Amino acid sequence: MAEILISVALFLFIYVLSYYIYKTYFYVASIKPAKLKNKRVIITGASRGIGEELAYEYARYNCRIVLAARSIDILKNKVAEQCRTLGAAQVECVEFDASKEEACIELIKQTVRYYQGIDILVLNHTAAIYESFFNSNIKTNIENMKNLMDVNFFGYFNTTMAALPYLNDSGTDEQPSQIIAVSSLAGTCPFPQTTIYGTTKHAVQGFFLNLARELRICETYRNRVTTTVAMLGLIGTDEALKKTNKHLHRLAADVRKTAQAIIAAGIYGQTRLFYPYAFGIVPPLYQIFSSIFEFFGHRKTGQRFRLNGDQETSYMPEKECLRKDFTQYVKYTSSHLPEKVDLRPWMTEIENQSHISSCTANAMAGAYEYLNYKSTDNKIDVSRLFIYYNSRLKGLKQGQKLADKGSAIQYAVESLEESGVCLESLWPYDIKKVNAKPIQQCYSKAEEYTITEALQVDGDINEMKSCLAQGFPIIVSLNLYKSFDKAKAKGIVPMPKADETSRDTHGR
Repeated sequence: MAEILISVALFLFIYVLSYYIYKTYFYVASIKPAKLKNKRVIITGASRGIGEELAYEYARYNCRIVLAARSIDILKNKVAEQCRTLGAAQVECVEFDASKEEACIELIKQTVRYYQGIDILVLNHTAAIYESFFNSNIKTNIENMKNLMDVNFFGYFNTTMAALPYLNDSGTDEQPSQIIAVSSLAGTCPFPQTTIYGTTKHAVQGFFLNLARELRICETYRNRVTTTVAMLGLIGTDEALKKTNKHLHRLAADVRKTAQAIIAAGIYGQTRLFYPYAFGIVPPLYQIFSSIFEFFGHRKTGQRFRLNGDQETSYMPEKECLRKDFTQYVKYTSSHLPEKVDLRPWMTEIENQSHISSCTANAMAGAYEYLNYKSTDNKIDVSRLFIYYNSRLKGLKQGQKLADKGSAIQYAVESLEESGVCLESLWPYDIKKVNAKPIQQCYSKAEEYTITEALQVDGDINEMKSCLAQGFPIIVSLNLYKSFDKAKAKGIVPMPKADETSRDTHGR
């Protein structure tokens, strides 16, 4: 039995090695330029990455090309000019928003006006989100899924439907027209942080692989139109390398060789293309060893936890202006967030809370000083004890005495709206007076510094990032663990381990 297994393994190894050598060194070289000369080619997503490289390769074969992308200036000023230099017979540029059905139809109409037909349709445009599915709330996930499906799937589907009659007219038994759908290995095998993106690519592959079968058996289209789905692994585009660990860069496939492999697969009517070619072994391996993949994909390390999940207190401010939902004010989707945000230019000096439980008051004072400085260009130092005293009054039940036991963020918000806050010079941060009522002059002056509304931010990482990107500080309440004390050394709070228990809460 062992001998049989060794023989099978050796046969598979030789077969895969031979296949890889042939595909890598002889497959692309066997393309005859005459097969592509003057062919009418549409390339979507042609302004960068693989789409840009495909444009240059088709130009080398003297094709007539239509470049389509949202970035029309890049197409006209860079890609089209380079295509002409490389030998393209003709180049036209079309501004193209793949998420809109009418734009997909118009792209085909314009191409037919330019060239009176279509020979090759290359669908390459894409939108991507690489993050944990549970880093977003339900509303954000629904929005992201709709947006990516509109671009990644319906952008392909709508363009194909509009182009099929013209592709059929130009195709022959000897030289069929081509549909090439550029996809991703993420649509074949599940990978962490690609749930939404991978779903859209899975839809692309499902549709075009089924379409390929339909085209073979339909009398109208048989042997006149072929479909190729390119399932790509890590390719060395600028965009991919930015989002990938630098240690993986040496594993990335060359962009030009990728484009050449895609073109060759289209010419030879290859239904599936895995590239790099060695990645063709991944799907069957995944099916065989899926339990191992899932183990490594879901193991608990104790170092990473999802951030989403509302952790509201049972109380919310009664006034609607103090409990507005920030969700309706979000300006950035996860894919359009800036790379970084720095609010420090408007932050005031860090102050010591000392050994009392005034964390929410300290946080509220810092946020208020930031907003005031940013809007008036005037630094002020507001009284943290004034906020702490009045916020605790809001939560004080009948018969209870005021005590230094902390306060809810919501109470601090209400106290700022009702009483405002005086300057710290008038009511200093003397912890011996933590339970003392501020003097009347403090309340008179506090009327000059109030708030009119407050927004509640969901415990959702994208919403929090958008809030910061829009210039608003966030006050959060977090659980404390023993590992929190390790921040004393370098100022970095470690993520708690899975077996740690919460000891307290802290607002900041």
